[in-house]
Amino acid sequence: MKTILVLSPHLDDAVLSLGGTMAEMAHIGRNVVVYNLFCAPYHGPLSPAAQRLHEGWGDPEDITGLRLQEDRQALEVIGAQQIIGDARDLIYRQSVQGDWLYTHMEDIQGDRNPEDNALVSAYFSKLAGMFTKEKFEIYVPLGIGGHIDHILAFDMGVLLHEAAYTVKFYEDLPYALREDYLSARMNTVKNMRSSIELFPLEMLDRKIEALHFYQSQIDSLFENEENMRDWMQRQALHMSGREDMGGEKVWMLE
Repeated sequence: MKTILVLSPHLDDAVLSLGGTMAEMAHIGRNVVVYNLFCAPYHGPLSPAAQRLHEGWGDPEDITGLRLQEDRQALEVIGAQQIIGDARDLIYRQSVQGDWLYTHMEDIQGDRNPEDNALVSAYFSKLAGMFTKEKFEIYVPLGIGGHIDHILAFDMGVLLHEAAYTVKFYEDLPYALREDYLSARMNTVKNMRSSIELFPLEMLDRKIEALHFYQSQIDSLFENEENMRDWMQRQALHMSGREDMGGEKVWMLE
């Protein structure tokens, strides 16, 4: 069986969006690998956007180590392997001249800086060199919510699809919980068909257990753990349309 490779923009996206599916795949004996694309450590000056975010997060070096540990613990619950990519989060990326590619908070979900096109191409080449189409099935974010890093990951998925890889695009949670984000994204992507990845409720419980480890993010994403558990349960049951199974929606290019 092919190894499941999940491209995760940041250190929680894979478990948030696809944790039940990954847990079920690992449970039935498939190898599951999460490749965190934009999580390379950064030790330098901060853009205005980064400064604002770190007011809540704390020192960059401290939060990086903490989030890596959170992700390792969460993926251990899921049964997945962690890989950390060599690209930085967009709030830390700079041009060759040293200018910020994304300066302010509104830029995070704004227009892509053209310099990031080279990052997509470079990552595609790297991924194609590391993971063969014969041995890997790849899951990639759909880009709901418009976060630039998620859109870049989506574009990598399109290139992998065009190179004859098996690629599925997962709905980005928690962004997909907002109907305006979901409809806006679906109006921009074409020629796709959806399916539901089903998993037992035991694997939904495992996903929620894994999400508890992302303590640095829960308050900003869900306000509290009770909301997180409630939203994840309701979304999974809504996707499956059943009371005895959870589900996560994925899309494929036709």
